[in-house]
Amino acid sequence: MVVRKLDELIDLVLKGWKPYYHRGVDRWYLRRGNRRILIDRNLDGVAEEIHKVLEYLKKRREAVRRELLRKAVALRASGLTVNEVIEATGIPRPTLYRYL
Repeated sequence: MVVRKLDELIDLVLKGWKPYYHRGVDRWYLRRGNRRILIDRNLDGVAEEIHKVLEYLKKRREAVRRELLRKAVALRASGLTVNEVIEATGIPRPTLYRYL
């Protein structure tokens, strides 16, 4: 299957497919799990822009997550119980224990 239309590309991205660039063949693909779909060359620029936006959002989510974990560790170090830290931050208990 080849994605040839912009609306088709956007629809697949909204369904969870992610664009990636394959340097060996100099092409853009969509992937989800171990499946992949070739993107038509006329949509290469759009695929690259979507990829950049998704990478930026991923980095922002990671930064927010790290900051929340720092806050949780600081709260725990200040004397709050684990239950109080979980209630204040919303971090799941196993995740909190992993970082304490």
